[in-house]
Amino acid sequence: SDEELDPNQGGGVVWRQTPHQVDSLRLIGGGKVRSVRGTTKADVPWRNITSFYSAYIEFEDGTPAYVFHDGRGYFYTGELLTGDISSRYTAEERKEIRRQMAAGTRDEEAEKQGERIGGTPRGHGGWGDQQNTPRAERIMGNPDAGMLLVSTQFGAMRASPHGLYVYDDDGKHDVDLRANASEAARRAELTDFHKSVIGGEPMFHNGEWGMATLEVALAIIQSAEERKEIMLSHQIAVPASYDKDLIVPYLDGK
Repeated sequence: SDEELDPNQGGGVVWRQTPHQVDSLRLIGGGKVRSVRGTTKADVPWRNITSFYSAYIEFEDGTPAYVFHDGRGYFYTGELLTGDISSRYTAEERKEIRRQMAAGTRDEEAEKQGERIGGTPRGHGGWGDQQNTPRAERIMGNPDAGMLLVSTQFGAMRASPHGLYVYDDDGKHDVDLRANASEAARRAELTDFHKSVIGGEPMFHNGEWGMATLEVALAIIQSAEERKEIMLSHQIAVPASYDKDLIVPYLDGK
């Protein structure tokens, strides 16, 4: 839509995609980012917005993280997760879309409206179809966040179709987290809101948390412009009670 293509209104993949990716990284890393060193690219002739970014993120305790997003549309990370592109568009459609964008003949506003609530999503097994699929049955992880790989002192983790693959000294384990899933879209957000308003529980995803995520996005942009590391000052930690209601089965039933 028009505002997504206007940098002055927050257009570009840094503004629009870091909330998904950086929120996930901050949650896994404990919340408090110390510094950011980022790069961006705006090199697609028919787009006047940033279409690529990468960033090295260091947390206060020294934990490193690397994040990137390529919005130019030539490769979809679903191939790495499932062996299937699972995109909103087929390969032939993507080819035609690039041709139309280069020629300036694509009606993107009409396409965007079809993806909104009440619109008619496309039926190629992409995100439109996944909105009507139980959350735990979707492709591995969150398609907006891409592929996440977490490396720890004694193992590693990544998303599986039903939860997490955990790799440790005993091998590979598929941890089933479907007990936490909900078929209703945005159920988790509504549940948190209900707990806060009705139950009086602290709201975790509040303005301070959002500001901390936005600060990382701004730091990626600033770092790319100035070509230097940017120190942060508005970060907050993940509270110990964040996952108190998470249902996690013991590995292998032990």
